Amino acid sequence: AEPMTYAFFNPADQPGSGGDVEDEPGSPAPAVDYSTIALCAAPSAKPLLELAEYWRGKCQGRALPRRPSIDPAEIVRHLPWIFMADVIAGGADYRYRLLGTSIVSGNYRDATGRSFQELYSADPAKLAGARLGFDQALATAAPAFTHGRAFWRPDWAFDHFESVFLPLAGDGDSIDISFGELAYLKPG
Repeated sequence: AEPMTYAFFNPADQPGSGGDVEDEPGSPAPAVDYSTIALCAAPSAKPLLELAEYWRGKCQGRALPRRPSIDPAEIVRHLPWIFMADVIAGGADYRYRLLGTSIVSGNYRDATGRSFQELYSADPAKLAGARLGFDQALATAAPAFTHGRAFWRPDWAFDHFESVFLPLAGDGDSIDISFGELAYLKPG
């Protein structure tokens, strides 16, 4: 088999897309195959590894960085793919605090402010898949990586994704936010 190479998904670059949800109100959103989401030792997407290294550098002798340690001006190229979620009741649920513009555009919806229970509770497999990376980062207080399959419109070549999940602690000890980055990928 040939080795896989990857390129980042940009909704605006795809056929028939202006990159704006309003340009295609009837277009189907990409669908993640939640049954394929799994933890992985490391992603192939270098930007995810870079963000994990950035997080490690922000620990500065502490077990976990604090939220104010993360400076958007230092991670500008990652911002369109960044997500951030509040940890609710010690991990009983999560609520999206922030979703980057490319995540919103690529998924044709903005779930900012919505909890995982609200978004995924009707389907236990979706809920488990959505929680996996967040739960791992919460349990280990360390970066977690996931990967899986995503199904797109037939004319879009992107069919995989990888993610990094990075825990933050407002008080320096208790994880109250998890942030990370999502990479939609294609074989190349």
